[in-house]
Amino acid sequence: MTATNRKFTTALLLFITALGCAPPPPPLEPEPVDSAGAESAEPAHDIVGEELDYESGGVKLKGYLAWDRKQQGPRPGVLVVHEWWGHNEYVRTRARQLAEMGYTALALDMYGEGKNTSHPADAKKFMTEALSNMDAMRARFEAALSVLTAHESTDPQRSAAIGYCFGGAVVLNMARAGVDLDAVASFHGSLGAAKPAAAGSITPKLLVLTGAADPMVPPDAVAAFEQEMRFAGAQLELVSYPGAQHAFTNPAATEAGAAHKLPLKYDAAADADSWKRLDALLKATFAQPEPSAEQKAAAAAAAKNRGDFARMEAESAAEAARLADPEVKAKIAELAKLEPKSTAAALKKLLPSPHRQPGHAERDAHRHPKKTLAFFGVKPTSTVFEQGPGAGWYTELLAPMLAAKGRLIVDSGDAAGSPEKRSTLYAKRFKNLIDRAPELYGKVQVVTVGDPAKPALGLDGTVDVALVIRQAHNWQRSGSTAAWLAEIHRSLKRGGVLGVIDHRAADGETPEQAAKRGRLSQKAFIAEVEAAGFKLQRKSEMNANPKDTRDHASGVWTLPPTLKLGEQDKEKYLAIGESDRMTLKFVKVEKKAPKAAPTEVSQKAGDEPAATSDQAGASKPAKPAAAPSAPAAKPADAPAPAAKPAGGAPTPPAKPTGGAPAPAAAAKPAG
Repeated sequence: MTATNRKFTTALLLFITALGCAPPPPPLEPEPVDSAGAESAEPAHDIVGEELDYESGGVKLKGYLAWDRKQQGPRPGVLVVHEWWGHNEYVRTRARQLAEMGYTALALDMYGEGKNTSHPADAKKFMTEALSNMDAMRARFEAALSVLTAHESTDPQRSAAIGYCFGGAVVLNMARAGVDLDAVASFHGSLGAAKPAAAGSITPKLLVLTGAADPMVPPDAVAAFEQEMRFAGAQLELVSYPGAQHAFTNPAATEAGAAHKLPLKYDAAADADSWKRLDALLKATFAQPEPSAEQKAAAAAAAKNRGDFARMEAESAAEAARLADPEVKAKIAELAKLEPKSTAAALKKLLPSPHRQPGHAERDAHRHPKKTLAFFGVKPTSTVFEQGPGAGWYTELLAPMLAAKGRLIVDSGDAAGSPEKRSTLYAKRFKNLIDRAPELYGKVQVVTVGDPAKPALGLDGTVDVALVIRQAHNWQRSGSTAAWLAEIHRSLKRGGVLGVIDHRAADGETPEQAAKRGRLSQKAFIAEVEAAGFKLQRKSEMNANPKDTRDHASGVWTLPPTLKLGEQDKEKYLAIGESDRMTLKFVKVEKKAPKAAPTEVSQKAGDEPAATSDQAGASKPAKPAAAPSAPAAKPADAPAPAAKPAGGAPTPPAKPTGGAPAPAAAAKPAG
């Protein structure tokens, strides 16, 4: 222990021993409650008080952490350092007050084992032990700070400390020592220094609140402290309350002063004003800029997502319990052995099955799964990619049907992401579906798409049918239509099918207007898909709904199953039913490559132009050629094998009559 530390310790011991601070006040009486409507009023706060055990240097310490469970997001943390009495109810009360103000507060333990007392002799002993090792005191303070900043409710980048009497001296010396704090407040604490602050060494904002009538902090001590802080360049606010004596913030001080004949006295005005100044200090220190409209909207959306996520998890748990029923489990076991010969045979067993989620069967009348899957050519042997499976309405039908001889692939987001993100909710909901019945869904291949704007499926040329059911409008809203069409084109086999069902926009709406309503302009969408290397083969009105006027104020979500307006006009929208939907069947064709100059073409004899095979296989069935000249059904203008000149020197392919380059002439299938 240095000589400077010994002097400080001796001074502080004399200060607190003579004065005694004030004994811990009795527990606060609950405030009277207005009985009129009190039971129905929602409390403004939900303060959680946690008992914490931590340690420093092998010494077990006990803290009390208070925070408001109703407050969202991380908030600044505030350490509260006790008087010489130790960690008692008074310091815990201050921690709860700070929690109500919007902070996470930790009432720490400087003595170890949570020791506290109401007898001055014991208090002197505890404090003497603590002050005998200033390095250990700092270590205990920093251990508490680490606990505070590590808590889930705390923003680790924003922290402060306040202290009373002995605690006031501690927090000031932690500021002098360079502990990482943003603000420090001392209430009727000693101003003496273990080591005077060096120039520029104090970074936190300081608030010092003292009593002008406190004999243990006389005017010369205040003046010396102010001079020290000026030299250090500290940001200091010092308030000396006229007539206020020591322990002026403690309601038990007056009684203690009379009992021990000490100049202790509670001062309600000084107590209230000092707390207001602390409030102002913390607000100024941790002030956040007024959030923008976008930030407010994002915060509201995040809060809604958290609530929806919790509800989804509860619904998933209830559904898992339902599937555990012996009769339902027996039906699932039966479906797991399904080897259907046709789609119709599979759906005959699947549509009435209890494995489907509650409410799903009722939507069959609006969604026509038998006709829809037949229209798109889905068979039990197909490899199917389902984009954006949502709650799994079609997955419940496709997975069991394809399990034996086919293959089902779906895309999903990160189920382990933040519950504040909508994508996490959808991904976790789908994962719960898969996990509930592994007998039915164990063979489903789930591809995680990290960035929906840049999908990468890794399915190149392996998919027979890609189903995009009520998802393309989301592409339009996010600006990812081109990216998804390109990836699906890459994933499909030659002649593969892209089946699209989506909410149809009102006639005359632009794509941008339609997207806001969750709908698509049919004409514009078809043109966009065909430009991406597909050809519209067929369209159907099987999922149309002429009752849907397509102009609802809350968009397509006004209608069932969402019913965004709740009970407002609910019967009206139920009578309309689900949205008017387009049903479009596209086939994959090769994208037309830019025409190249004849001198740049280097095509080996016997090769077919790249576009020919896909176009022949993906377009409408070719009519038989009137007079085929060879067994192979090559385009009439395909280069012949004998086109290599004598000697084997390569030459550009011969131009057809009329001078058009050979690749361009191959753009149309033979016949």
